[in-house]
Amino acid sequence: MSKDAVRTKSPLNLNTLQIDVTELASMLIQLVSRQGLTPTQGGYGEVGQEIRDNHEAWGAKAGVTADDIATLDECDLVIASVDRFLPAIDHLHEVMLDTRYDADDRRQRTVLNIAKAVDRRIRKTPELETLYAKTRSYRSTTAKKALRTRRRNEAENDTGAPSGPSKASKAKTKKRPTRRSARALATKSKSPAAKNGVPAASPASDATPRQG
Repeated sequence: MSKDAVRTKSPLNLNTLQIDVTELASMLIQLVSRQGLTPTQGGYGEVGQEIRDNHEAWGAKAGVTADDIATLDECDLVIASVDRFLPAIDHLHEVMLDTRYDADDRRQRTVLNIAKAVDRRIRKTPELETLYAKTRSYRSTTAKKALRTRRRNEAENDTGAPSGPSKASKAKTKKRPTRRSARALATKSKSPAAKNGVPAASPASDATPRQG
């Protein structure tokens, strides 16, 4: 099947529950590791077309072999074939996970509620303590784990909280007196009137008024 033939096929419905990839049996592989793989960059479509367009007239001179072209054709076909199924497979995978997570959550809550119900009735029916020992222990283990997680989160929040400005930084941010205010302060301290508690007269008050 050619790449163009694959592209003419419509993609699978995302809500389908039956995904048959038998037609990809000869293509499918499983890698030991994906480390070191080199993914295709954007713009490959134009590059691939350029290589094919020039291959017949210039391929040999450019060092492009027939095997190179065959490899590109094969890889294009595999990618187009897989891409037709991937969206539906990814969607089904998410649906399966959501279904399991929901069932797991409801199961856990039900067991914990049963353990609580047993604890409330032990005083009236002491036999329940032995009969449901594992159930009660299961709840206790879950509660202790949740407590440890909560305390760890609180400790991380306390550690990561921004601290207030230090005394040193506060001292640095104090407003320093200007030259004028410092000079006025020195003059005031030397003034006899200031020493006796009498405010010094301003230069404007001592000025002789102009004759009109």
